[in-house]
Amino acid sequence: MDDKLKQEMMSYYDERAQEYDEIYIGKGPAIPGSAAYKNDVTKISEMISAFGRGHLIDIGCGTGFWLPHYARNCSRITLIEQSENMLSECRRRVDKFGLKGKCHFL
Repeated sequence: MDDKLKQEMMSYYDERAQEYDEIYIGKGPAIPGSAAYKNDVTKISEMISAFGRGHLIDIGCGTGFWLPHYARNCSRITLIEQSENMLSECRRRVDKFGLKGKCHFL
């Protein structure tokens, strides 16, 4: 990936970090109907709740949206994200769910 494209991609995620999770609840200008997204989130959440054991590494963790669904299965979680703003949102989620003791950020 060339440097210009990489910078554009990082800018996109940094600018969208605070609103990024809205897609999971079917909000946003590009969402034609929210029901499909809500159904997908329900099914994926069920699937993820059985996922992970021990030390899990979440590469491209984004805002940590899925974290609450798999965190209880893990003794340690390393969260990796290139976008600093996305990682900041993830840190807020970790604090909100009281997971600070088991999470490490890169």
